[in-house]
Amino acid sequence: MLPLLAALPVLAGGNAAPKTLPGGWVLAWHDEFNGGRLDASKWQPELGVVRNQGAAQTYTADSISVKDGMLTLTTEAKETPVSNYKPGSTRWTEQRKTMPYKSGSITTRGRKNFFHGRLEVRAKVPGNKGAWPAIWLINDNPWGWPQCGEIDIMEHASQQHNHCHATIHWGRNGGNQDAMVNKHPVVDTLTDDFHVYWMEWDKTTIRLGVDKQEIIIFETEKITYPDGRNPFRKGGYLIINTAVGGPGTMTEAPDAGQYPCQFQVDYVRYYTKRK
Repeated sequence: MLPLLAALPVLAGGNAAPKTLPGGWVLAWHDEFNGGRLDASKWQPELGVVRNQGAAQTYTADSISVKDGMLTLTTEAKETPVSNYKPGSTRWTEQRKTMPYKSGSITTRGRKNFFHGRLEVRAKVPGNKGAWPAIWLINDNPWGWPQCGEIDIMEHASQQHNHCHATIHWGRNGGNQDAMVNKHPVVDTLTDDFHVYWMEWDKTTIRLGVDKQEIIIFETEKITYPDGRNPFRKGGYLIINTAVGGPGTMTEAPDAGQYPCQFQVDYVRYYTKRK
């Protein structure tokens, strides 16, 4: 494992994905978003109301676009029908007929899981009031949240304009109480420019960072549950999305006059070590 990634380049947009990186990293999977639509072999859109009870958005396919080598998730202040609405449903995700905002979310669920390796996402996040862009993984196991484990490579809360949040969640003592480690250093130009958000994951450690700055070093075996389970012994699928508002204190209420906004992604690249 390389210390602090000082030797790894942070490439400008438009460059081809390097086949190798210093330290023995080999390109294993990537998307440069060079086509005219989302690559269905790699991604699927999330549609409707899917999570974050109290958030104000529904996800729609037309909020996702790929053009000129860029994925764009557009968020609009527009009353929008919820595609998974079901009259009389007892599930909160299906109870709203419309939502005041529409936004975009894509996932590799059912397409690709990421485990030991280096994952990079070069992106420019919106800073509009109430916008909650995120790049994150949910571990692919049946345990429920937070026991399943969650790795937030990047989250941005608009009220902390230049703070880059990196967080790892798990279940305290294997239960349903959220335990986490969170750090959010100041990153100049966070919402004004593109940055590379990255994760490195090996048998013992998860490291999260932005550009050449390491934010979190997390020793995975330290949180093994009393029954021997550990959510970080298996990989997870990637989600890239923009929520609006939401539960708790993570985000502030949105200001409709500041929308629309865009979350732009230049590339997603996944490297593994040579055998």
